Amino acid sequence: MAYWDVIDIRHLDRPHDWVYQFGRTAPLVLEIGFGRAGHLIHLGKTQPQHNIIGIETSRTSLKKAASKAKNNHTRHVRVVDGSGYALLWLHIAPASLTELHINFPDPWPKERSMHRQLLDDNFMHLAATRLMTGGRLFIATDHPAYQPIVTDCLTRTPYFDSRLDGV
Repeated sequence: MAYWDVIDIRHLDRPHDWVYQFGRTAPLVLEIGFGRAGHLIHLGKTQPQHNIIGIETSRTSLKKAASKAKNNHTRHVRVVDGSGYALLWLHIAPASLTELHINFPDPWPKERSMHRQLLDDNFMHLAATRLMTGGRLFIATDHPAYQPIVTDCLTRTPYFDSRLDGV
């Protein structure tokens, strides 16, 4: 399998041996829901000393990300097809992530999509168990109605502090 091939989450060990997957020992970074892969490839270009995993469910986004990883020669980026929650729960060992990035998370603001909402108290606890001591969680949203949900999650959790004033 070439480094730019999309990895099916169903074929990963529990937990997965990421050192073997990348062929090197390096700090591990995960981006959940990379969309058009701009940020994922940016991480690949600016953090060559890290092993970077991107996970997404959109077939179109997966293909674009794999193509961008190949074209940018980012050999330390892996693209995984599957659920970010499942990847964290089953395939990322505790205390193994240096960084976790979640940019503009779903769902769109529709009541019928709320069951797919990633960020909640359970997710925050899971994320905290997968980040190593001193690891960092980055969350960005551009949806005004979703920002209070993120803020509430951060306020309730004992694991993370917000970098925003008053949060």
